[in-house]
Amino acid sequence: MRSSKQKSLPLDRLTALLCDGKLGIEVATGYRYTSPHPQGQHGWIAPHFGLQFGHQGAARYRFGEKRLLCRPGELLLVSPGVAHDYRIDKGVSAYFLAFRLLENGAPVACAEPFLHVAQALGLLPILRSILSENRRQNPWQASRLRAQFSLLFTGMLLARTARHPGKRTLTEGQSETIFLYLSRNASRPIRASELASALHLSREYFCKLFLNTHGVTPRVFIMREKLRQASVMLQQEDVSVAEVARRMGYASVPTFCRQYQRLFGAAPGVHRGT
Repeated sequence: MRSSKQKSLPLDRLTALLCDGKLGIEVATGYRYTSPHPQGQHGWIAPHFGLQFGHQGAARYRFGEKRLLCRPGELLLVSPGVAHDYRIDKGVSAYFLAFRLLENGAPVACAEPFLHVAQALGLLPILRSILSENRRQNPWQASRLRAQFSLLFTGMLLARTARHPGKRTLTEGQSETIFLYLSRNASRPIRASELASALHLSREYFCKLFLNTHGVTPRVFIMREKLRQASVMLQQEDVSVAEVARRMGYASVPTFCRQYQRLFGAAPGVHRGT
């Protein structure tokens, strides 16, 4: 019999448990939605996590005295049982995902009532993959979803540390250009000067904007993005770890495995074929 008691854990602890495969996933619903008319709700309390990824327009939220907007390219995660108001105007479009995390059958919440990530475009491919995977019906669905959620939570944890209010950052269009460039050229070494050229910026100015936006240097970000793509490849294709390392431009498999373990908290073989 499942316990109804719900405990709250810090985001980093939830991420570690997901990466270790110790949390179960129950997806209630997931879709991309465009509001046909203005709507809002007061005092809403959801029994599950609610995740919104802004696509077009801005949705307004209020948590007690705290007010915020979820704009295009931004992500908002609301913990279960957290009271909030929201307002979505006509034409606002967003990806939405409702889910539960379970430990030994009991629901688990995040210790933070909500998490707002202003620069989250790098997480959109993972969210799209989760929504796509949830529509499939196969024996490996649960393990695949858990691996995808591990990537999502790891990305949110990394993005949360990249906050530099008041500083000039890359625009949403510039960020999208960078992510597209990285996805098309992941199989070879990529330098910061290439990314700067793609945006018609000097290398020094680009690196400054990039650090303000993502909280890490382009070199570190490129490594993380390659590893994220490698993780998806390991889950969705029948390929060896060595082959994935080669496709991601790694000359050394041990180096690939070491960096993968450091980022995701698990060896690449753990995610292979899950």
